[in-house]
Amino acid sequence: MKKLIMFILIILLSNIAYAKINDFNVDFRIVDNKVHVEEVISLEREARFILELPDDASSISLYLNDIISNYTIINNEIDVFAKDIKLTYVTNKFLDRQDFLLDFKAKDDINKLSVKLVLPTYAVLAKPIDETTLASNAVFPKPSKLETDGQRLIILWERYNLKKDDNFSALVTYKFERSNALLYVIILSIIFIGIIAYIIYKKPRVKTIIKRPKVRIKKVVKEVGIEKYLKEDEEQVVNILKQKEGQCDQGTLRVITGFSKAKLSGLLKELEERNIVYKEKRGKKNLVFLK
Repeated sequence: MKKLIMFILIILLSNIAYAKINDFNVDFRIVDNKVHVEEVISLEREARFILELPDDASSISLYLNDIISNYTIINNEIDVFAKDIKLTYVTNKFLDRQDFLLDFKAKDDINKLSVKLVLPTYAVLAKPIDETTLASNAVFPKPSKLETDGQRLIILWERYNLKKDDNFSALVTYKFERSNALLYVIILSIIFIGIIAYIIYKKPRVKTIIKRPKVRIKKVVKEVGIEKYLKEDEEQVVNILKQKEGQCDQGTLRVITGFSKAKLSGLLKELEERNIVYKEKRGKKNLVFLK
């Protein structure tokens, strides 16, 4: 009888501790080199759920079943019990200069995952996107939808029927266009300089001819072709570092190349031993530099 009661209690506790996620919507908005994050989670019923926060999370707000709630953070986690959850916070975690990098892992089964990224005002993709196929080297993976509100670019990814521990990784590289205000300043400056130049050159001048000796300028371009000594996977890592101005976060390298952590670590170790790259620890990140 005692065993039967214990078995029933285990079943009941497991049902309370686990509930499938119907919808997991997460919005990222980049404003002034900060990422404003909003997570909206809908479970199939009230259950226990663990929310994870970055180390630098600030301006945290928590809503449980549409009611603002108090919270306690232990080891960067908030333990809640609810059906509908909304969490907002501000962080720098997902930014690497002008790259947005996301590595999401499903904690439970998810019917639908929606990830939306809103780039800063006047930001554009580092490389153009094909409007028909939505393919671009600046966006990985290919988005489900791409649109603009007139000032900001909005990228949306959607995934269905994710299983527990499934991963979703995304990388977006962007740059800034000159604003219209700056363009107006440049135009007005050119007009002003033109007026001053007209006033100066309108006065009679004495022409002076100065003969200058011709000087030949030789350009010497030195290229070190290390690529011919590299294997295909090693050459891929070196080319990415060149595109990133000689340095890149190891996590970003893993997303772009698609290599496993073990494979990438082995490649970097071999390249370090051959004095081609070196690594530095910056906080929780490993930065890889091209020598």
